Amino acid sequence: MPTEAYTEILQQLHVVNYFSQDFQGRTDILERVRNYVQGSSKQPLVLWGEGGCGKSSVLAKIVSESKSWFLSKNCSLIRLVRFLGTTPDSSSVCPLLRSVCQQISLLYEVSDNAIPVELSQLTNYFKRLLEKATADKPLCIFFDSLDQLSSADGAHSMSWLPPTLPNYVKLIVSTLPGIYSILNTLRNIIDSRENFVQVKPLGEELGKTVLKAWLARHHRTISNAQWELVHERLAECSTPLYVKLVFDEIKLWKSYTKIQEKDLAKTVLTSINKLLGRIENQHGHILVAHALSYITASKSGLSEAELEDLISLDETVLNDIYQYHLPPIRRIPPLLWTRIRNDVPNYLVEREAEGVSVVSWYHRQFAEVSHERYLSNPEERRIYHSSMADYYLGIWAARPKPFQYSEQQRRMFNIESAESEADRKVPAQPLIFTISDATATVSTTPTVRYNLRKLSELPYQLIRSQREDDLYKNVLFNYDFMHAKLSCMPLNLCIFDYESALEFFFDKEVRLVSDALRLSSSVLASDPNNLICQVIGRLFPFYETCHKIASLIDQCESTGLQVMGLVPAFNTLASPGGPLVYSLEAHAFAVYGLEVISSGQSLLTVSNRFIVFDLSSGDIVRIIDPKIEGIMTYLALAPDQRYCVTTTISNQYIICSLLTGDFILRDYQPTGGNTTKTNSKTNTGQPTEPLLGAHTSNTHFVLWTAKMYQVYTNKGELLTSQSTRFPIIQIEVLDGPQVETICRSEDVKDDQDVARDRLVIDYCFVSNNDLETDINNNNNNNPSRCLIGGRKNIHSALVLTRDKRRMYSCCEINDYNIEMYLNKPHPVHYATQRIWAFDHQLYENKDRIFSLILSDDENYLMAVTFKGFKIFSFRSYLWKTCVLPGSVRNIMSGAKRLTYTAAFSQDNRYCIACVKSSVYVFEIEWGDLVASFDSHFGRILVVKCLSTGSGGNNYIITTGMDKTTKVWNLQNAKEKSISIAQLDKSIEMMHISTDAKLIMAQSRTQLCLFDMRSGIMTGQLSISPHGSIYQCTALCTNGLFAASAESGNFVIYDIEERKKSFITPLKSVFQLLLYSAETMILVLTTESAPATTVSSESVNAQVNTSPNGQTVRAISYAIPDGDLIYEIVSNMKRSNQPKKVVYTADDTYFVFIEEKKDTEVLALYDPMTGEHVHNVKLNYPAYKDITLMVTIPKQPYLIGLIDSEKGIVMNVHFTLPKWGGQISSDGRYGLYAPTRGGLEIFDFRNGKVVRTLIGKIAEGVFDVMAFFTPTNEHVIYYHKGKRTIRVFRTEDGRQLADMKCPAKVRQATVTNDGRVLVVGYEDGAIQVFLIVDHSDETTVDYLRNWRKHQFPSISEPERQQTPERQPELTTT
Repeated sequence: MPTEAYTEILQQLHVVNYFSQDFQGRTDILERVRNYVQGSSKQPLVLWGEGGCGKSSVLAKIVSESKSWFLSKNCSLIRLVRFLGTTPDSSSVCPLLRSVCQQISLLYEVSDNAIPVELSQLTNYFKRLLEKATADKPLCIFFDSLDQLSSADGAHSMSWLPPTLPNYVKLIVSTLPGIYSILNTLRNIIDSRENFVQVKPLGEELGKTVLKAWLARHHRTISNAQWELVHERLAECSTPLYVKLVFDEIKLWKSYTKIQEKDLAKTVLTSINKLLGRIENQHGHILVAHALSYITASKSGLSEAELEDLISLDETVLNDIYQYHLPPIRRIPPLLWTRIRNDVPNYLVEREAEGVSVVSWYHRQFAEVSHERYLSNPEERRIYHSSMADYYLGIWAARPKPFQYSEQQRRMFNIESAESEADRKVPAQPLIFTISDATATVSTTPTVRYNLRKLSELPYQLIRSQREDDLYKNVLFNYDFMHAKLSCMPLNLCIFDYESALEFFFDKEVRLVSDALRLSSSVLASDPNNLICQVIGRLFPFYETCHKIASLIDQCESTGLQVMGLVPAFNTLASPGGPLVYSLEAHAFAVYGLEVISSGQSLLTVSNRFIVFDLSSGDIVRIIDPKIEGIMTYLALAPDQRYCVTTTISNQYIICSLLTGDFILRDYQPTGGNTTKTNSKTNTGQPTEPLLGAHTSNTHFVLWTAKMYQVYTNKGELLTSQSTRFPIIQIEVLDGPQVETICRSEDVKDDQDVARDRLVIDYCFVSNNDLETDINNNNNNNPSRCLIGGRKNIHSALVLTRDKRRMYSCCEINDYNIEMYLNKPHPVHYATQRIWAFDHQLYENKDRIFSLILSDDENYLMAVTFKGFKIFSFRSYLWKTCVLPGSVRNIMSGAKRLTYTAAFSQDNRYCIACVKSSVYVFEIEWGDLVASFDSHFGRILVVKCLSTGSGGNNYIITTGMDKTTKVWNLQNAKEKSISIAQLDKSIEMMHISTDAKLIMAQSRTQLCLFDMRSGIMTGQLSISPHGSIYQCTALCTNGLFAASAESGNFVIYDIEERKKSFITPLKSVFQLLLYSAETMILVLTTESAPATTVSSESVNAQVNTSPNGQTVRAISYAIPDGDLIYEIVSNMKRSNQPKKVVYTADDTYFVFIEEKKDTEVLALYDPMTGEHVHNVKLNYPAYKDITLMVTIPKQPYLIGLIDSEKGIVMNVHFTLPKWGGQISSDGRYGLYAPTRGGLEIFDFRNGKVVRTLIGKIAEGVFDVMAFFTPTNEHVIYYHKGKRTIRVFRTEDGRQLADMKCPAKVRQATVTNDGRVLVVGYEDGAIQVFLIVDHSDETTVDYLRNWRKHQFPSISEPERQQTPERQPELTTT
């Protein structure tokens, strides 16, 4: 255990000794705590009370006495205590848990080498470590003042505190009520009300006893007259803090001093004021007032060095101190502050803040009084904040600060001029400190330490000093500051700077940057180096209109190039100002479950893991990984949010405690058994019916399959297992437990379209809780309580109110009219049974209804129809129709369900509907479509709505098959969104023209042209006005002509004219190959040749045939006229995807892989005539099926053959293990890029590794994409698992960029000049990046010229208002 851990323990024991000495009374509390420690409770004990009521003293006394509660010789109690906020390691949750884990490891002889750093892992490790306690060495942990913990890392959520303790472990904590809602959170976590002990004021007599003890220890006493005044005051206030303040006052009294009433304050606040006044009188009003003002005005306290520096920069203080002599160095003598500190004992404490020990007020009452006493004047308060801002800006570091001599000093010391200056010896305040090492080599990376104090305090001080310009210049629009803070602090602290600024003065640009950071949260939280791509990619559209944002972008393109060499060419990501707030991307699979928890503060999402997000920042709060096979498909949350139940695709169910993170994973057994091994069949050998859903109450939950349900307690104990006659649609478990089932009333297949899907509701519901009813089902002796009342069964849709007193559905006799039914007693068996009785019809409707949805307040009803939605208001009894746009339709597929991906906004102003991957927002009042959002690129699975209380934001949360959770703000629903380059489906092929600055992107249903400089779509190519289905495409490098295989045709397009120049029917095309200086194109198809006769000159006469082969036709056409030149008929080995053809260097040969006599050969053809030249046998050693052929640059008689294990260079039979076909344009180098990780450049002549770009590390097996740029200056590397694109400099292997991609990359290519990277994604988006090497001026100039072309109206001096500068560094 490190020395610091021993120091921490000794400091905490010192606090225990201080607080417990002279402890008096409180025997009732001590007895309750003793019973808890000796009892069987397995939950923490909470001491709570108002500030200053003596919680710390009580806890200290418990620590000192608890040893005597275990008198057995065989039992040695281990006591672990932390008075939170009194030391650096007890001020925030991560250092606290690490310190505690180190001490437990020492006491129970466990190695402390494996203590994690990350909070969620550290919390789990701490909980596991508690299990080391034994009967002979029980463990008792004490945490005082939970409210003193820093809010960092979600400490106040109490998720790190174990609500259930192992055997032989007790945990005692204390906290204030109302502060950060900690006490309320603990009440939710801890079930037993007996475990909450209130600490009340001392009372007059006990207060007097305590005072006498303290006076005796200090060998002091007071007269009877003085005691009378003390008694009067204690009768009015007897909190321990007040008693302590009274003691600090009366211990100074003399027995002969005449005491007046004013000599003893009546309240805590006036006592503190009196104490501060006495210290001012003793040490000087100006010195004390200014010193304490700086401490009070700080965000999280000041270190003693900082305080001395600030006072040394304060001319008012220095002129007061140096009235009668001139110091050699104009700084405050350190001893002055030490004396003040000693006279404020235990009211100023040291705690950790931003990695250093700082001095701050221990009691909140002291901070409040100090603020009122010294900082109540707004102008004076602003001056203090401004002085502190100057200090953290480093304005007076290594330079003299001017000051003026007083008239008295000038006369006393014969000084002529009143003006002077002096260096105050204050340190510089860079953003980053680099620690040099004398033994370091040139290649050694220096140790970097961030100036956390500046990053934390500077925004706080600038905001409160109202220095807007300095705030914008040095913090909010300063790239170096933003990057440094993101590199060492959580993202939410960075966003907090912008939100705090907006509270003091609103600025549109501040809001835009704040929203941009929120949108980028999932990327920036893991890698701050992506700040450039996120800032430019999102804020570029505001460059011309927002000057501060333009300055930030300019800084990104200067100093930011040192960490990111990929610069977005235009706006490539969703811009702020629109409805999208967050895109949360932590899941690896589709997100099937979503719930809003913690009073709207957090989001619970499930895929293969449980992930909880903080809604205010987008940060991950907790990850619970049950390590399941597959994913979770259904999430049911208990009403009290203490636990949830999920079902999985592997027919398992998980009971997860949201308080502790503990979970139970079980296989579903129709017979009710519990097992931990997956079993897909029942005991009879029949396949197990898949789980379809779950529902929870606070005490029970239910699981169901198609025709069976099981009811469990929330601990997982099976209560009943029942079958049903017809398929189950939905089940709810109610209090009791009582089960409500909704089934079909006939057997219908899931995929069978039924016009009127008849339903039956069967449940055990009794509105009078005094009556008891057993759980019923369709197979028991009791008759089913169907919806009767003289009518036929209900059908299609059904919804009930929360109190189960009203139901809305469609009745058979009235088609799709919506009717309301009331829950009423049975007319005959009214004492034991209730029925649904018809009440009235809401409105007539002829459209087929899929689902009915009630608003949260049950004032609106939504009917989901084929073409849209019908919304009925119970207030006005009117309905509005919301029609989906264009050809969009609501379709119910799969298993029948009563729900739909639609909802009402929290204020009932909007109806939100999700159809496929789009979100549609309708205004309920008029039924108009006001907005549609398309940021998902997979089907939306869940939609939720909520309203945040603080900002009044009307939020929508959606999850989808694209693995993301998106948060939308309806307040911005009508804001005009800024479009980005994107197709409607995944990019399948992409081509670029360097000369024409043109991008041609192809998805399955679109072929679009984009301007490479702006990202604007300039056109679409299709032979049909209704669109086409595309197989493959090609583009000439000059950008004049393109070719496509679409909808059974081969088409050549004239790009300039945007029309076809040639078309011919041709199906099953799988490759288009341009050759002969792109004047000809080879079209490869598996379609059989037509029956027409073809001249012998145009068709290859030599056809290799095999009975097991696959015929492939290769047809050559001229560009652009489409003249048929020749046709080659080849026989290839039959496979799912025919192998593509390549040509050798200089178009010397076409190379086919053909099958001849059941053996694969390389067939060489003349590209100009189509004549067969000869075959090359593939008889080299360790031959495997060829997956890819590669052209070898500048080697017309060589070809590269790639199989699953190696690469072969034919015709020299040179084997290159692990080569995937990547080769430089000059043919000198290749790339090793195995799927298991690593990247190496090797010499193509001998296969020796020349340079390692990525070491061989275990990253799992993932697809990768690696290639040289056409100029061979850089290597581009994409890793599918990490979803990052990395750029390396070929010359020395240095990494220039590591960019997180917004989606999976499907295509990537670089322009011929090697300057521009174009990327196509799975979501259809296209991004363009400039490859910029900060050490290569030619690439930097290319970036500048690119921007000049985009903004010709902005001159270069305007763009460079913020000069290029290196990040601030100081070497220590």
